[in-house]
Amino acid sequence: MWQAILLVAIITALVIIFQPASLFIAGPFLLVWFISPIVAWNVSRQRSRKDFSLSDSETDFLQVISRKTWAFFEDFVVAGDNYLPPDNYQEKPIEVTAHRTSPTNIGLSTLVNLSAYDFGYISLCKLVERTQNTFNALNDMERYKGHFYNWYDTANLQPLYPRYISAVDSGNFVANMLVLRQGLLELPHDKIFNQQFYKGLHHTWKAAMQATPEAPMIFKETDNYLGRLAQSPVETLGSQKTYFEKLLQQLNVVKADTTANTNAELQGWLAKFEAQIADAQFSLSLLTPWVDLLPVPNGLEALKDLDKIPSLTEIRDLQENLLPLITELLNDAGEHQQWLQSLQVAVQSAHSHALEKLSKIEKLVNECAGFAEVEYDFLYDEDKHLFHIGYNVSEDVKDKSYYDILASEARLGIFTAIAQGKVPQDSWFVLGRLITNDGTAPVLLSWSGSMFEYLMPELVMPSYENTLLERTTRGVIQNQIDYGRKKDIPWGISESGFNLVDAHLNYQYQAFGVPGTGLKRGLGQDLVIAPYATMLALMVEPEPALKNLLLLAKNGFEGRYGFYEAVDYTPSRMPRGTTHVIIRSFMAHHQGMGFLSVARLLLGEKMQQRFERDPQFQSALLLLKEKAPKATNYYTQDDSAASKTVASHESHIRIIRTPNTTTPEVQLLSNGRYHMAISNSGVATAAGKIWRYPAGGKM
Repeated sequence: MWQAILLVAIITALVIIFQPASLFIAGPFLLVWFISPIVAWNVSRQRSRKDFSLSDSETDFLQVISRKTWAFFEDFVVAGDNYLPPDNYQEKPIEVTAHRTSPTNIGLSTLVNLSAYDFGYISLCKLVERTQNTFNALNDMERYKGHFYNWYDTANLQPLYPRYISAVDSGNFVANMLVLRQGLLELPHDKIFNQQFYKGLHHTWKAAMQATPEAPMIFKETDNYLGRLAQSPVETLGSQKTYFEKLLQQLNVVKADTTANTNAELQGWLAKFEAQIADAQFSLSLLTPWVDLLPVPNGLEALKDLDKIPSLTEIRDLQENLLPLITELLNDAGEHQQWLQSLQVAVQSAHSHALEKLSKIEKLVNECAGFAEVEYDFLYDEDKHLFHIGYNVSEDVKDKSYYDILASEARLGIFTAIAQGKVPQDSWFVLGRLITNDGTAPVLLSWSGSMFEYLMPELVMPSYENTLLERTTRGVIQNQIDYGRKKDIPWGISESGFNLVDAHLNYQYQAFGVPGTGLKRGLGQDLVIAPYATMLALMVEPEPALKNLLLLAKNGFEGRYGFYEAVDYTPSRMPRGTTHVIIRSFMAHHQGMGFLSVARLLLGEKMQQRFERDPQFQSALLLLKEKAPKATNYYTQDDSAASKTVASHESHIRIIRTPNTTTPEVQLLSNGRYHMAISNSGVATAAGKIWRYPAGGKM
């Protein structure tokens, strides 16, 4: 760029010196030439979403939601489940945790750990520990050609029958591992303690205050104190010890208050607050054990840098850079000899622990690359250049269907396979690009019209302005908003649980979408909103998404771990006298998607930046910059309600008080082998095989 500007300046000078009369003619051309590098830079730079500023109350709201959502992983990704995320936790109709998990759940949970570190909810040491615990379990789990099976028992790590490989789940996991790898590579150079810790601690305190609406004055005093710490730069080690002590003192005062003793939810948040401080204290004592020796005594100004907060690499280098100086000072220590000896021991200990952490991080980085190395030959159709939906390993059968449209959650995995060089770029260009304008804005057609299909890949993939995918994501959100307005309910429809339970009283799960944006028929028969769908929209259209989330919270759709799974408005599934039913459960992958979406808004596009730093992803980024067509034929489909019969999932009770009906009323009963029909007049008939006990009463 600078070469062009310099060349223009030289030519302009020459024209002025030798042909000043020609400047009038040459001037406009030289001016255009002069600004051409600026124009080129502006055209080629990556565009981000339009600027949107949050008010203080809106920021507080999102911070509490993010902290409550992180609490799900904090409470459930534990030793009892081998540090793997259980698929879901259900509060009602019965409290139960589903102790099974999938590659998507696992991959998202590892990125959630990384994002929790970005938020300041956990320390560098805790991030390494949680990631290592999960990877230890992954290394003990059976795989097929590098792929993890679709479901595992989290208690014994055994794959669940049938052993099945899902193309989309495996693709999600591989992509997440490559993004996580870039995040782990940052850790050696990060300061081991920074301002973000106090911001994360403040989020926890805000959640605690929300649990007690009539908070005592001490709550507000601590809130103000944390606010000041969160806004002040963290520069010295010694001051952190003082801050920790004051915070713990204030915490003890709060815990002694009668309000805390009678509020279980508040006690839980106070325990988490204390655990965050303990985590930070442990990290500092482990990696900077000389913190207890600070401040540096007068006369030893050469060691004043000890009060600065170091990175792991800087701690590692202390043995080479600082120990010789300490040895030299010991020769002429005088009254400081004992202090210097203690410092020498502390530096050696820190060096040892820093080497250990760096070694663990390097191992985790290599394991990420290893988990991302998978074979696709059994999932990929070379003739069609498409991925099968999945492969049943137990029966050695490929699914007959394919992922063949661009507006699908599978595009993340397909892009990853292309970037790795495992499949050709043709796999991207053969994906269907049907465009529909049934809603307010033209969008790429998906299968079920769900937010999950359109926005899940955006959790890690960058978005470029005025591209086909970027316009589609904005358009589909507008269509969702319009559909919610039309139905007079909050918007945000995606795959989720709904108001139907199985024999074990577990909520059932289904893909829902906005009619007209999906190829699937009958999308208008159900009306279920999923709050995580609106959280996904925060990445693209934060202003309307935030308004919708505030409405959801006002309507009582928020629980212990953030927003509930879904709200069912389908009339055929409503108990008498109600307009909606809250699905009181939390699904691991929806919690993870919601958390990462809030992180993208509050912290910036950290995951997307890590995605772009990966050399393999860099090689294929041009695929994401496909421009939207200026003219196209729009796809339409007849999915009118008049041509459909709404099937109810609910069994209806018939009360018949007379046998004298014009047409006999009949009840059919069957267990699959024995069948019976009983009429309201008492007539019955049966068919099938009946098992009888022999004379001895034993089978």
